[in-house]
Amino acid sequence: MSAICHFDFGFHNLLESQGDIAVIDWEYAAIASPTLDLAMTLDMLGLDFKDGLTLYQKYHAVERPEDWYADMMDWKPHIDLMAMLWYVLAAQVWESGDFYTTAEQIYQRNC
Repeated sequence: MSAICHFDFGFHNLLESQGDIAVIDWEYAAIASPTLDLAMTLDMLGLDFKDGLTLYQKYHAVERPEDWYADMMDWKPHIDLMAMLWYVLAAQVWESGDFYTTAEQIYQRNC
């Protein structure tokens, strides 16, 4: 299954305008598995994957939610690696040790 995925869907990319919500910053968008996009969003928001999937199902039909959850868990190491690399890059760009600290915490959780 494939869909157009945002890959950076968080509060920082939502704008409210005249009572509507607009999603901005689509430069990372691509055709991919919606389970990856959902897992990345939930991870970024610090939400549990099962709880997030349950909430998602209130608004979108999901066939075989157990398969979606398994896919999301399979994506978790990939998501963590991408987040860790982002924090390393951010630490270099903005010369902030706090970003290195977060990258190290992600590394320690996974390695």
